[in-house]
Amino acid sequence: MPDLWKVDLHCHTWYSRDCLMDLRTVVDRALALGLNKVAITEHNNLAGALPQTVCARPVHRW
Repeated sequence: MPDLWKVDLHCHTWYSRDCLMDLRTVVDRALALGLNKVAITEHNNLAGALPQTVCARPVHRW
C-alpha cells in the first residue's frame, strides 16, 4: 500500500486573527505532530500571502 500523507487543509496564522501563531510556529507545530502538509487558509486577508510564500519554501517537501 502506498504511504499516506497526514495533512491539515485548514490552518490559520496571526494574519487571520483566528490564531496567535506566526507561520514558522504553525509549520514547526505541524511537523512536531507528524503532518506532511498544511494549507494556510486565511480569512479575508492577503497581507500574509507573500511573507508566507517566502517562509514556506524551505519546508515545502514533495
